[in-house]
Amino acid sequence: KKAFSYIRMSSARQLQGDSFARQLELSEAFAAKHDLELDTSLRDLGVSAFDGSNVEEGALSVFLAKAKAGEIPQGSFLLVESLDRLSRGKVIDALRIFLDILRAGITIATVGDEYIFSQESVGQDWTQLIISLAVMSRAHEESARKSQRLRSSWVRKRENKNQKMTARCPSWLILSKDKIGFSIVTERAAIVERIFKELAAGVGRDAIARRLNRDGIKPWGGGRQWHGGTVQKVTDNEAVIGRFQPKNTRKDVQAGRVKTIRS
Repeated sequence: KKAFSYIRMSSARQLQGDSFARQLELSEAFAAKHDLELDTSLRDLGVSAFDGSNVEEGALSVFLAKAKAGEIPQGSFLLVESLDRLSRGKVIDALRIFLDILRAGITIATVGDEYIFSQESVGQDWTQLIISLAVMSRAHEESARKSQRLRSSWVRKRENKNQKMTARCPSWLILSKDKIGFSIVTERAAIVERIFKELAAGVGRDAIARRLNRDGIKPWGGGRQWHGGTVQKVTDNEAVIGRFQPKNTRKDVQAGRVKTIRS
């Protein structure tokens, strides 16, 4: 029989830890123990199960659609570390996902504790539903508490009118230690001034980038060298004349991975 290892992590910080390796190793051990052919391509990395992104747009949504369409062989296994990898939503929503998978003829195995759930096993032993509901309820409560703490933190920041809410600012500025205002980073401000002087003198952006690289001036933001596009981000930014430039950030799930889009 075939087994699909579903690996999900909701944050970049988890990607840097051992969560991925742990989930994969548990799935591999379970598949070997039960003589299952393992598919490890089912991954939602940086995708939330609290807001349902993995079910609505992530790799799990694709798997569910294929299972319902009969494209996944009945009797196949879906391997997860625990049920909270599938959903951290409200219990009634999490239960729907759980039952949808079982109704499609897929067996769910939690490789962390080796519980196995199928239509037959749940039908014969209703206490399995109690176990799954308890796990799902705890997962939702944990995520809800984290979400509430985060919202409360931002509320407190907004209420404190004397301090800036975030350290995010133009690259030639830096938040002061008391968080009341921003200070100019002299070296970077000089680079910005140089860019505008050369642009005003008729030097093109690509040529300006080459000159900065030639002089050994490193760009900010993690890039290795300057490019015409990097220079343009400076010259076209109205923040250089003191105009506030609000940033909107949204996340788009593509092929099981989260892409951050800023505008």
